[in-house]
Amino acid sequence: MHEIDIKIFYAINHLPHNAATDFLFKIFDYTTTLGIGWIVLFIILFATIKKQRKNLLIISGTVLTTWVVELIIKVLVQRPRPSAILNDVIVVSKYFLDYSFPSGQTTVAFAAAITIAMVYGKKWFVYLVFIFAVLVSFSRIFLGAHYLTDVVAGIMVGSVVPVLVFKIFKLKSALR
Repeated sequence: MHEIDIKIFYAINHLPHNAATDFLFKIFDYTTTLGIGWIVLFIILFATIKKQRKNLLIISGTVLTTWVVELIIKVLVQRPRPSAILNDVIVVSKYFLDYSFPSGQTTVAFAAAITIAMVYGKKWFVYLVFIFAVLVSFSRIFLGAHYLTDVVAGIMVGSVVPVLVFKIFKLKSALR
């Protein structure tokens, strides 16, 4: 499995890099680093959409819970990033932590997408958030930060934890 993971990593990481592709995927990197893009989005929505504040708090709390779970897994597993152990890795951005499993940005992106889908249902912005989450996930490998298994684990944690949070706390959307 590790051999396949490395082959897939190189296949994606060695796709053509140029100023345009690096800039595009750095946007996903910078807007999701430490959840900053999500925090800014939720603050803007919280300030502008007063009747949705309960839903925004549910989304924020669920995403924050998922992020904490991801950090715990990352510290327990302590998998080094590809650039720390592989040769010829194209690294486009620097990273805060040395560990790669699971991908934190992927985890948070999918936690936000799943939670928004559970709270708001099938609306156009739900689809946009899922597209964004997929692009964030792809960018993690393209930019040299994660293996495919890191990203898949991030998708799983980011999808399962919000569902469990909703079931444990019996959360329901204020809209439904």
